[in-house]
Parts: sequence; C-alpha cells; structure tokens
Amino acid sequence: MNVIRCYPTLAWGKGKECTFAGALEAAMAVTDHTYTYTDIMGLTALAFRTRWFTGNKQDRWCGSCAVGEMEEEIEAAAKATGWELRIAVHPDIEKLTPEIIASIDAGKPIPAYDDSLDMAVMYGYGKGAKTFLFRNYHKGDKPHELPVSKAGWLWIFLGDHTEPLAPREATAEALKMVVHNWKREKGREGPGWYWYGRAALKVWSEDLAEVDSFTQEQREKLLFVSWWNFYAMIDARRQAVPFLRERASLFTDSAREAIDRAASLYRQEVDFINSDEFTRNDCFLSPGSGKGIDAWSAEVRARERKLLTKAAEYESAAVAEIEKALAAMK
Repeated sequence: MNVIRCYPTLAWGKGKECTFAGALEAAMAVTDHTYTYTDIMGLTALAFRTRWFTGNKQDRWCGSCAVGEMEEEIEAAAKATGWELRIAVHPDIEKLTPEIIASIDAGKPIPAYDDSLDMAVMYGYGKGAKTFLFRNYHKGDKPHELPVSKAGWLWIFLGDHTEPLAPREATAEALKMVVHNWKREKGREGPGWYWYGRAALKVWSEDLAEVDSFTQEQREKLLFVSWWNFYAMIDARRQAVPFLRERASLFTDSAREAIDRAASLYRQEVDFINSDEFTRNDCFLSPGSGKGIDAWSAEVRARERKLLTKAAEYESAAVAEIEKALAAMK
C-alpha cells in the first residue's frame, strides 16, 4: 500500500463547506506551494458567487448550483495559484490508473469524486493498485477505500507548478470575476444553464413564492436545493470578508478604501443572515433540523424571501464598491 501520510481532515461543519475548495486546499497542503481555503474561495470568486439552476423538463432545480468544481473556477484557480490543474471527466479509470499511481508516488494527492458527488482527496492506493484510498467529507479521519471500478467520474490532477499571478494582479482578476458573476444573469456550466448573481437571487425568491403550485416531489426537491444553496452561500460570504480584508493592503488610497467598504458590507450580510430571526431552524430548513416539508409553511418561505431580498441589497452595494476599487486600480 502506498499512501501520502500528511493530509488535512475533510469534514462538514468545519467552515469549509465547498468541497472543491476544501479538497484542493488539502491536496496542495502536502506540497511546497500551498493555498488556504479562503485563498481558493476568493481567487476563484466562489466566495462571492450565487447561482441558481435555470431548470429543464427533467430537473427544475439542481444542487450543482452551489458547487465549485466547474471549468471557470478550475481555470481561475490554476491561473492564480500557478498549479497546472488537469481535469479528467468520465475517464476510463483502468486506463487512468497509471497516471493516478504516478501522482501519488510523486506526493501529489488528487481532488476527485469518490463514490459520491462531493469532492474528496485521493491520497493512496493498495492491493496491487486495485483499490484507491480517499479522504472525504463524510468519514473525517477514517480512510475510505474503494475498488477502482467504484471511483467517481471527475478527477483534478496537480501538474507542474509555475509562477502564479502576482498577488495584486490575482486579486484584481478575482474582483473582475465578482462583478461579472453579479451582472451576467445566465451562463452555461457543467450540467446546464444557471442564473448568476442578482438574477439568481431574484429567480430563487420567485420559485419560493410558487411552492404551492408544485407537486409534492418538486416541493421536496426545492426544499433541499434551497437549503443547500443557502448553506453554501453563508460559508462563501464568510470567506469573502477575510479575503478582502487581507488583500486590501495590496492597493492604495481609494482602491483600498473601496475594498474595505465592500468587506464591511459582506460582514453585515453575514451578520444579518446569522441573526436570531434566521438561526432557529425557522427558515431554509436543513435535513438535520428535524423539520420537513410539513413545517415549510408560507410564513417560513416569506422569511426566506425576505432574507434573499436583503442579501441582494447588501451584495449590490458591495459589488458597487468593488467596481469603484477596480476603476481606481486603472
């Protein structure tokens, strides 16, 4: 059995809820070129992004709206960190196994899907390379050993490391993505089309207003996806605040001041979301709250819509400050 022995634990409820950023941080942590979860969330603009699936005949809502492991964010991470990140989607695992083994032997863990749709870290192999060892968000410190045939369909290999963007330039690029994602309305990624930014918050709220017109199955799907997207949004904005505050010092005068103001607005948004009105399992009902579809009343959904409206106000004001910062940088 060959194992990379130094690796951080992945787990839910530890303030690193984006499995893409958590797995990438963990994989890089055993190399000479490390980046924190906050770095990755900020540099990819995931810390600021809101998405909502546009819907189709098969799936009106999709939990993928909250994930980070898609092409735009992977490219941004590679550019900002200097790591070549090679994506293998639906690979022939048998043919890919020699490359997987070479990566582990070289001391480079691999962010990948194991047998779930959450990113994990593949850090070892055993039994004549017939099984892979993963760390994932569901088992914490316990290894998750899978036969090769059970491995998932997305792999991200750490290739060569070259000189990354300078911190100031990388931050400016991230802030441009923040503005783009807030204003873009629609974009296609992964399994389909998504609403972005202010459009995503608007459509999300509109869907909550129409719950009574949906079937029981649709309501249950929306309840879960809405909670999951909200849960991911809280985690993301918590990263936005330190990312901006840490990097404001890279700039001078009006650009720095505008970034500081944006950070304060995101801080206010986080505080509002975590205020008593929204932290008693009274809205965005989680699977672990003990409250199901019967508790998801019109009153509860009205509180959820109020929260999304207020969040949009904070984010609109914060993005306006980021635009001022970008203008000052020129």
